[in-house]
Amino acid sequence: MIPGKMHVHEMTRLINPRLIINFPTKRHWRGKSRLDDIKSGLSDLIQVIQNKDIKSIALPPLGTGLGGLDWAIVKQLMQNAFQPLDDVRVVIFEPRGAPSAEKMAKNKKNPGNDPWKSSIDWSDISLS
Repeated sequence: MIPGKMHVHEMTRLINPRLIINFPTKRHWRGKSRLDDIKSGLSDLIQVIQNKDIKSIALPPLGTGLGGLDWAIVKQLMQNAFQPLDDVRVVIFEPRGAPSAEKMAKNKKNPGNDPWKSSIDWSDISLS
């Protein structure tokens, strides 16, 4: 996935959601989000909404959690981007409750995620 470009997945079910749209905000999962990627992503998202005739959409607070962007700035960008779309119901979820990345617990020790140990139930295997 490329930041600033939507990845659209069309659902095959007849019930909602009809589409799932991934809005990548980081170039690397450990990196920070960039306002330029949010801006270009919002432009791309508006085109997807218009091309797919989307009438309602819900969005998280893009790039603000672990991405590190200021919610006040991102919120204003999002509101400005959707303002011309009078016929689209837009729900933007505000950030709340999550601790900052610096305050989150960090594992010091590797928990031993050995794919062989976790994918094989050794109790069912006879070695004789």
